[in-house]
Amino acid sequence: MDAHPDNPKANSLDNRLPEEKVRQAVEESGYPLQIVVSAGLPAEFVVSEEWSFPDRDSGQARTLDALAVKQYEGGTNSLVRVALLIECKQSKFPFVFFKGPRAPSAFVYPLFAEADLVMVTGMVTGTARSMWELPIVRALSMDHEPLQTIPPVCSAFSKVVNDKKRIELSGTEPYNALVLPLVSALDHYRKEVRRSGGPATHGVQTVLLPVAVLDAPLVLVQVDAASNHYSLVPWVRVLRTLPDNRAQHPNQVPWGRRVAIDVVHKEFFATYVNQHVVPFTEKLATRIAKHQVLVSSGQGTLDCAELPGDIEAHLVPKA
Repeated sequence: MDAHPDNPKANSLDNRLPEEKVRQAVEESGYPLQIVVSAGLPAEFVVSEEWSFPDRDSGQARTLDALAVKQYEGGTNSLVRVALLIECKQSKFPFVFFKGPRAPSAFVYPLFAEADLVMVTGMVTGTARSMWELPIVRALSMDHEPLQTIPPVCSAFSKVVNDKKRIELSGTEPYNALVLPLVSALDHYRKEVRRSGGPATHGVQTVLLPVAVLDAPLVLVQVDAASNHYSLVPWVRVLRTLPDNRAQHPNQVPWGRRVAIDVVHKEFFATYVNQHVVPFTEKLATRIAKHQVLVSSGQGTLDCAELPGDIEAHLVPKA
């Protein structure tokens, strides 16, 4: 280990603590990984490492490895922010993701800090008028972009662990290490944005993208009744259903709250950001600027009676 020319002799390692042990502890800690990941983000992102927030369950302070924010000026009274909430983990053992034959039911991705849904009304036909509550990304015809469609979506995942007797899977460890901190950070960031004065009314929209970056193998298991197919993948979207404490309609099924988290291998992270996140959010910012009244008010109209395939092309914001 090198020493600064002005380093005092007292600033040294104890003879009982070999330098190799210190190096090993550092390399296994994950700190170098989060620094490398943060440094690899495009320059236009403002990065805060070790971003602090209160845990949503205990209220105790905890930190997320990084919060990275990029702004897009969309024109008059229009500003879109994308916030990457990043948690990094490394392991010699793989994370395993399970994908069943049934496609997942609809979920909102990405989430917005201000509001995720808008109400769209069709033209009157006779005495009837149709209304649809839609995610913003669908109303703006952004739900078939590569960021939306490329990664396999999995509701179950686990991690291979070695208990010294045999290799087995643990679902608790990755949930506590990845899902809980990201969900807590997401909830806090969203709450802070909303508490700051309702920025949606001022033409600001914040896109929230929770991301787990792993320095570990990502194994996708496509489950089938006949046999399972195993493959190494660089990117998976994990869909988790969490308790929803909001008031429910008496006849509403308590589905819970669904949150999607992208899990990305560290060597694919730059590709993920530069080729998927940035192009998606640039295009989204342009469409939000075009339909700012719709997004801010949460209401819009169509120039047709039925819901079309390309919704955005038929969208007329309410005045």
